[in-house]
Amino acid sequence: MNEVFFPATKHSSLGNEFLVCLLTEDDAKEDVAAGTAEGTADVPPVEEAHRYFENLRLQGKWNADGLVLAWEDEAALEDAREAATFAASPKDPIIVGGNPAGPYLAVHMRLFNSDGSEAETSGNGLCCLGQVLANRYPNITHFLVETAGRWEDVRVQSDTSEDGLSVQISTTMGIPLLGFAGSEQQRKATEAGASFRNNEALFVSVGNPHVVVMMDDIGSVNPSEDGPRFIADFGEEVNVEFVSYNSESEELDMKVWERGVGETQACGSGAVASVVALSHWKGGKIKAEQKDATPQIYEDVKVNMAGGSALVRRYYRSFLPMLYIAEVKYLGEYDPA
Repeated sequence: MNEVFFPATKHSSLGNEFLVCLLTEDDAKEDVAAGTAEGTADVPPVEEAHRYFENLRLQGKWNADGLVLAWEDEAALEDAREAATFAASPKDPIIVGGNPAGPYLAVHMRLFNSDGSEAETSGNGLCCLGQVLANRYPNITHFLVETAGRWEDVRVQSDTSEDGLSVQISTTMGIPLLGFAGSEQQRKATEAGASFRNNEALFVSVGNPHVVVMMDDIGSVNPSEDGPRFIADFGEEVNVEFVSYNSESEELDMKVWERGVGETQACGSGAVASVVALSHWKGGKIKAEQKDATPQIYEDVKVNMAGGSALVRRYYRSFLPMLYIAEVKYLGEYDPA
């Protein structure tokens, strides 16, 4: 592939802005046929595109929280359907709104932070990619996106504007892993939380690492100052979420410091990690029991961030993935000039 210019579009998910560049499957196939790639995340078109955008970043010519490079992979579709943690049955209760299964498209994604470092995953990055894919393939209902070795199910839930520039996107965020008692990461989280105003902290992985700090009130938190201070105590780069829970409104307030970016308006994976931590601290269910007799298999927790609010759907079955739901806005074509 000898392109000099890689077209991209800019999107915002709750103020979390991403450039999205969708490479064509034909580009990857050409390199595979030439014996220079195996159809993995290291295919030359991706590396070439990465170098192109990295040069622009170093020149200060792109202003976003992250860059998403993605390309479809028809050959991986069946493996993606088998590996995805989101069930394909139309009778499965975790299909949002009872949507029927399929059709599907398998896509690989790589994500780069604003400082040039690579991140494993991003809830808002996945949502922004979802808007691009939905516009490109209006007849596809499930986009199975591989990032850092995990397949996530991304789909459009609804249009949220008359001009079609805003949509609500949902994405799974895999099965979260807690920092278990006695682990080195949890030990460091506990000590760093104690140093930070004597608050409880929990290490959570949702494909990327987080430390969630529970506070009575986050009003006095300044992520630009408190985030680096917490990371210095923790001893390694992680995403840090400062959260407080309002038991009356049953909503979670969150401020975030993202590794490789800094303070951001929102963080999808951080919202999911925060709900996971809150569930752990509350011993299971977060919200009060429903008064009716309808069996509940999940609960939706509203997470309020500087850039807006998102929903995190947490299922009561431990083998089901978390679901992140947020509004995405199309901001226009990216012009590096």
